[in-house]
Amino acid sequence: MKLSELLAYHGTDKAHETQLKAPLFLTTDRSGARWYAVNRGGAGVIIKGEIEGAKLLNLMNDYDDKFLEMAKKAGIKFSMKPYFYCAEIKKHSPNDGGNPNDLVYVPKMQAALKAAGYDGIHTSDVLENEEIETIILLDTSKFKTKGHEEVSVDDED
Repeated sequence: MKLSELLAYHGTDKAHETQLKAPLFLTTDRSGARWYAVNRGGAGVIIKGEIEGAKLLNLMNDYDDKFLEMAKKAGIKFSMKPYFYCAEIKKHSPNDGGNPNDLVYVPKMQAALKAAGYDGIHTSDVLENEEIETIILLDTSKFKTKGHEEVSVDDED
């Protein structure tokens, strides 16, 4: 799936406003980006931009069949009982290993995606009691920044 000029948002704390690093988590849901920005310290920044020319593995409908099979083939060990867990995620990210989307932090998974010709994934992520559309880019140059907006816990959404 190629996404061209898709408007997306990245929520982060102010310290990372100008340091976009891969994997870069984006959403088409502005309020979802705001949630991430505010919940990483009470104040943050929403970075607005466009995704240009990224070839993404579409995981919106059949997540397990594509992504987890690719992880297995890459030699990444994980468990599905009683829920998803991957210790390798903890080694390469600040996260606990309980979210399959975080497999993108694992170098073997990044290599597998790139070898298959993908610049990232198009999926969804749970945010509180909802799911939001999520794009995770392995190449930050595919995200063209169009502006920044400071937000705080006191702001109205």
